[in-house]
Amino acid sequence: MLSIGAVPKPELSHQTQATLKIPEHRADVAIIPDPDRGVNFADTLVIDVTITAATSTLTLAAAGPTTKDKETGEVTAGDGRATGKAAEEKAKWKTDFYAARYSNMQKGNFFPFVLETQGFLHARGRLLLCKIARLQAEYADERCRAPKYPSYASLGVRTRRLIERVSATLQFGNSTLMLRYLQDCPPRF
Repeated sequence: MLSIGAVPKPELSHQTQATLKIPEHRADVAIIPDPDRGVNFADTLVIDVTITAATSTLTLAAAGPTTKDKETGEVTAGDGRATGKAAEEKAKWKTDFYAARYSNMQKGNFFPFVLETQGFLHARGRLLLCKIARLQAEYADERCRAPKYPSYASLGVRTRRLIERVSATLQFGNSTLMLRYLQDCPPRF
C-alpha cells in the first residue's frame, strides 16, 4: 500500500505499525490512472475483494429457512437474516480497516468488492461494475470515431456482461470447491 502513496496514520506508533505489517499490506487491486505522472493516492482506485458466506457470523441455532416477507417483499436467506447482511457487515469492516490504518484513505477511491457465496453483490461492488462499464463505453465511443472500430454494446449491456462474468466466476469457484470436497470425502453408496 505504501508503494501507491498511502500514508500510515501518524497516531499509530512504530510498534503498532510493525504489528499491523503496514509496509507488507497490499490491496487486491490498485489501479493508478497515469503512472508516468507519479503516484497520487487520491487518484488511485483501490479494490479489496472478499467472498463471504451469508452465515459467517451465525451459529447453527440461528439458522432458518429462506423466506419472503408478504408485506415488505424482503427476502431472508436460509440463515434468517436479510440477504446481503453479511456482505454489508464485511464491507463496513473493510472500510474501517483501511481507514484505521491510512490517514489519506478517505481521499482515495476505495471499493470493498464483497460478494456473498449465495450470490449477493454489495452495492459498492455494483457501483464499481457500473463505473467500469461506463469507462469501457467511453473508450469504445472514442474508438468508434474511427470507422474500423464500431461500438456494439450499450452501457446497460456492458454492465450486464460484467455482472454475468462475476456470477460465472462465483459459480466456477463453488463447483471447484464441491469437486474438491467429493475427491477428499467421496460419498458412500
